[in-house]
Amino acid sequence: MFNFLLKKLPYIGALFFAVIISYVVFYHQAFDFKDNNGHQVYSSKLSQHINDSLNSDMEKVKSDNNSSFIYIIKFTNYILNSGNNYSAIIILTFAFLFLACSIYFIFKKSLKDKYSNYFYLALTFIMLLLSSIYAPFFIKNNFIDKTGVNVWDNPILIIIKPFALLGIYYFVNAFNEKNKEKQKKYSYAAAILLFLSVWIMPNFILAFIPAIFVYLLVKYKKNLFNSFLRAFLILFPSLYLLNEKSIIIDKFSFWGWASDGFLLSLFLAVLFPLVLTLIYTEFAKNGYLFISWLILISGAVLFCLFRNSVIVDDWALGFQIGVQNLFIYSTILFLKILAANREKIKFFTFNAIFLGLVFFMHFLAGSYYFLKIFYGGYAL
Repeated sequence: MFNFLLKKLPYIGALFFAVIISYVVFYHQAFDFKDNNGHQVYSSKLSQHINDSLNSDMEKVKSDNNSSFIYIIKFTNYILNSGNNYSAIIILTFAFLFLACSIYFIFKKSLKDKYSNYFYLALTFIMLLLSSIYAPFFIKNNFIDKTGVNVWDNPILIIIKPFALLGIYYFVNAFNEKNKEKQKKYSYAAAILLFLSVWIMPNFILAFIPAIFVYLLVKYKKNLFNSFLRAFLILFPSLYLLNEKSIIIDKFSFWGWASDGFLLSLFLAVLFPLVLTLIYTEFAKNGYLFISWLILISGAVLFCLFRNSVIVDDWALGFQIGVQNLFIYSTILFLKILAANREKIKFFTFNAIFLGLVFFMHFLAGSYYFLKIFYGGYAL
């Protein structure tokens, strides 16, 4: 028993650490602290969602694109009688833990026994801290940039991410798997996860559907009809729910909102996966990384040319999830290449070091960004 607990101690410690940091971060957001001059200490939409959850006019709540989160706050408060502020904090803390577990699960399943479980645990926390590379020559504070891997001031994004990331994983597995029984399990899992992501916010699935169309067209062109039929059956519940949502064409309405220069922001946000793809093009043709790029491109196009019928800045969610997904599978590919070439390490030392430095720059910028938020600083 003692040895079992000793082995699980790092996981228990990581869980406790994740709960503490997420609780503190979301506590700052939920109570919307002001400084001595009355200015908002922490920029977040959470306090707005909490105020909306106090609204007794449910018809008005239904018209809000964030109504699902508001319902969850109301339900949690009803069950726990914890107040809307603390209910929101509890929800987001569990959502953050679910996100961390989802990323760990994907690393573990994809890399198997190539590295230790403790390595995957550390890698998960690193992945949760990555951000766009900070470029002082570009803008004074790059944290206005919404294109980064992790955006801490958007509660809806934190809630929807684990459903979307696991939905992508199981969707690709449903097509890669040869075993019929496993195919069914993966298909059901993907359908449920993607349905829940649409219920929370439809933005991700709008980026996912065009990406799936191109992915199947390229990867399964020899059996295209059956592939499209299977994809339709998986996506049908999401498409049915999506019927209640609406978008309109609105070219570049969020271009300036995202950052001072969207294209350069995009470059700084995805520099590591971009360099990896250019160096190891032949490896980048694997299913997960290919679909990750397609989701990113699809999300960027939607972000630039459309918006929700209700004007909300959550419209970038599909794109932002695409960035996170791209980093996960880029990191997996990089680690697979390193593991496969340990005996030939001299052959690709320069590439490995260069990619490692780029990855570290993402981590350094993200760590600074997170520390500002953790201590209640103004994130933007």
